[in-house]
Order: sequence, then C-alpha cells, then structure tokens
Amino acid sequence: MLCASASAQEAPLWLRKSDISPDGSKIVFNYKGNVYVVAADGGQARQITSNSAYDTDPMWSPDGKSIIFSSFRNKSKDIYKVAAEGGVPQRLTTHPGNETPMAVLEDGSILFSANIQQDALYGGFPDNAQLYRVSADGGKCGMVT
Repeated sequence: MLCASASAQEAPLWLRKSDISPDGSKIVFNYKGNVYVVAADGGQARQITSNSAYDTDPMWSPDGKSIIFSSFRNKSKDIYKVAAEGGVPQRLTTHPGNETPMAVLEDGSILFSANIQQDALYGGFPDNAQLYRVSADGGKCGMVT
C-alpha cells in the first residue's frame, strides 16, 4: 500500500501524480498537497514537503537524487527542486505563468508548460500554455520551439 503514513482507519483517497524513480526502487507522489516518497515494494511513506501551500506534479531527476515539483508558494504555480531525502526546496522559476513540470531531461534541465508569453505571441488567443526549458539550477527560461 502506497500510503502507510495514513492511519489504518483512514482510506487515502487523494494519492495523485505518482512517478517511479529511475532505478525503480521508489515512488514519489502527491498526497493532500504535499510530496511523499515510498519504496516501490511498499512500506512507510516519507513526507518530503510540508507547508501551507499546495505542492503537486512531483517527478524524479534522471539520477534519482532530486525531486522536481510545482507549488503555489508565491501566489502562482512555480517549479521547485528538493533533494530526494527532503530538505529546503529551491525555487527554479519565478514567472506568474502557472508553470507545470512536464519532463526532466538527462542533463537535469526541466521542460515545463506555462502561460508566460501568451499575450506577446498570440494576442491572448488561444490561451494555451507553451513549452519552456529551465536549467536544473533555475535561472532564465527559454521557450522550446
């Protein structure tokens, strides 16, 4: 069972957005607005994030050392990175474009969808997210064309 952190009487119905680690030994998932990790063969889930904001969309870095996720910590959805064991997350994006991680590439850079330049590109229409890339350490984002 994936959520051993919940009590035996509580049925964990809000497990979301799971991703299997590159070596197949762990699963990261979203539960009630926080990120958890559990062994792929079950056991006690370990809470990785804990704050009043909603953390979601977790995924592993290719080396399995970091977890990428999005969070509503600063009034918009930004991309963060945290060590797989937990710790203080690093904010990688700062745009008001509601960024959602889509993939982590072999070099550690993150592909994400966002509505950063919608007005400049399309005059506000069709209001679809575009694909961007940011390095594993954050910084300037570039649109993927």
